[in-house]
Amino acid sequence: MCHKRILCLIILVAGLCLSPIASALPIPCPAGNTSQSGQDHDGATCSPDFNYALGPHGPAHWGGTCNTGKMQAPIDIRNAKKASLPPLAFAYEPASLNILNDCNHYTVKINYSGSSSITFGNRTYKLKQFHFHEPSEEAIDGNRASMVVHLVHEADDKSVAVVAALVQPGEENKLITTLLANLPPKGEKREFPYIKIDPTSLLPADRSFYMFAGSLTTPKCDEGVTWFVLKKSIYFSQAQIDAYKKQYSGTARPLQPLNGRTIEESK
Repeated sequence: MCHKRILCLIILVAGLCLSPIASALPIPCPAGNTSQSGQDHDGATCSPDFNYALGPHGPAHWGGTCNTGKMQAPIDIRNAKKASLPPLAFAYEPASLNILNDCNHYTVKINYSGSSSITFGNRTYKLKQFHFHEPSEEAIDGNRASMVVHLVHEADDKSVAVVAALVQPGEENKLITTLLANLPPKGEKREFPYIKIDPTSLLPADRSFYMFAGSLTTPKCDEGVTWFVLKKSIYFSQAQIDAYKKQYSGTARPLQPLNGRTIEESK
């Protein structure tokens, strides 16, 4: 009788993991074997409170300042004004890979620690994370790139600056190869102390840029963000772009009105 009860319990647990009910449980069923070289961290359950589709959770219904703010991003970059701007100085350094398959924000996110930073004028911003959108959120003269990398920085006073590197199909990017090879299941995070990545490989050689005041591009769409959109593209192979699209695609917020803002262009 005891053996029968144990067998029934095993069948019941297996049935929960395989049934549609399991997707509604607060703790997901195991996702299989994990990499022996990385430390596992459970990410949030995949239950996003917004999406990019038409409907009650789509962009027209996002909360925060997403539909009330006057300095929202992304924008269509047109008629930029040439300006005598200080250079955008990058001081990026390699760091251990810390990667989250962020199903709640429809992106792959790499958290960054250490002293990597950008400096613009007399202000320095530390690199906090970078993530991706497909296609690019920013447009130039109405045209969006295949993807974009958003490198998110924060200054000591908590002000935020985002560098956008537009992605076009071309040569394979070795950093992206590393990320794809170590991508955890959706909703999970991995840390790889012995895998070093350098975000410098996500920058073009020519770091000229467009600059404007904007916002974050996902809810709550907080404003007060300084945007630097690099004028020159970087390249991922088409196979890398396609591999990313198997994770997330169509993750570009609709273009937002300029509302009288000035777009400056470095000379």
